[in-house]
Amino acid sequence: MSSTRTACSPKLIDEFISDQLSETKLRELEEHLSVCELCQSHFNEQLSSLEVSRSIFQLLDEKEQGDALDHRKNQD
Repeated sequence: MSSTRTACSPKLIDEFISDQLSETKLRELEEHLSVCELCQSHFNEQLSSLEVSRSIFQLLDEKEQGDALDHRKNQD
């Protein structure tokens, strides 16, 4: 581990969630998360929100596909 500490940075967490972190920044974030409970909590909240969003989009996509099939059946 590095002797310097990364300060709390919600922006780093957001960039991680968006898959926009360089390897160096990713290591800094991992190091910081290992010692900062506040950022661990924020990180887990962000991941939970992302999972909920993905589930909603998946359900909407499945509904749209079902609606498209229903529409085709009704045209026959």
